[in-house]
Amino acid sequence: MSWRRRKKKLGVHESPPATPQSGLPERNESSRPAVNLTTKLRLAADFGVVFKRVADLIRNELATAGKVRTMACFVYAGDRKEDGSTSPTIKTVFLSWKTEFQKELIRKRIRDKAVLEKASAVLVVADAKMGPANAQPNGSSQRKGTILISGTSPSADFSASLTYVVQGDTDTVSLDEMQWFDEPAYNFFLDGIHTK
Repeated sequence: MSWRRRKKKLGVHESPPATPQSGLPERNESSRPAVNLTTKLRLAADFGVVFKRVADLIRNELATAGKVRTMACFVYAGDRKEDGSTSPTIKTVFLSWKTEFQKELIRKRIRDKAVLEKASAVLVVADAKMGPANAQPNGSSQRKGTILISGTSPSADFSASLTYVVQGDTDTVSLDEMQWFDEPAYNFFLDGIHTK
């Protein structure tokens, strides 16, 4: 089990690779409402900087490690600047487990940390599945995949997907626009953080 923390700095990787998750997550069975357009716009406004940083982290992971390890991102409200904007702090922890018992302990630690430190939101980022390398006419290869981002905040649960392409010969990473789910997908590690 790995539980190493990294603040803001996006280029250093210290923890061992996480066990990959495959397939799409199950639907959320909680009583929280579906994410409507108004909520999506508010989340995009409230967490726009966070999503940009997470996308940068994903791009960096793909370029350096070739895959995205499962990680939890804890978001904390930043200090208000003179222009009224805020710059949130993000602490990232890579998740790795071998048994269901370890997985349950990680979930408890995520919840305890979020509650104790009063995180504004918690996001879990995981590579849904790694596509095979596809041979291109010029002899290069590319890998395609989908990243799942699930999050919870006091106001809403939310989920999105982000597709990527990695050019094998140059390690160039392309990310598509984030696609929001109409209903938040269930994520084991976020269960119980912002529910009564």
